[in-house]
Amino acid sequence: MTWQRKLITRLPDRLRWWWDERRINRAYHAALAQAKTAEEREIVHGEFSSEFFEVEHERRAFYDLKLLSKARRHFVPTPPRREGEGMWEHYGQGMWFLTEKGTHELVKGIMEYQKARRDLILGLVTPLITILTGLVGAITGLVALLSK
Repeated sequence: MTWQRKLITRLPDRLRWWWDERRINRAYHAALAQAKTAEEREIVHGEFSSEFFEVEHERRAFYDLKLLSKARRHFVPTPPRREGEGMWEHYGQGMWFLTEKGTHELVKGIMEYQKARRDLILGLVTPLITILTGLVGAITGLVALLSK
């Protein structure tokens, strides 16, 4: 393993994915420029599509895991892992990814929970601020009255 590859494996995920996509993209375009016939271009496309596929799946798995852990942390129900409902896509070797519909449903549930929590906190804090403002005004009035 070269020193560059060792360095790349220690980078944060988002930066590593960007780096890998950039590297694959450069090699793909260079190979595509060397291909002369449509058949050769098709072969180049087939060779590089699996590399793009790996990076994209790694990214999707990471974001799905983050979204699912956030949903569990907020007690938002997660859709069951079944293909027929359109919430999940099943790939080989036990890999499941949320579809756009599944992602939308989870994000919507998380946002509803956060809004309810924010409304609860604001419902408690707003009257307290009003009471404190009234008390400060009353004390200021008393101090002004007593100082004369």
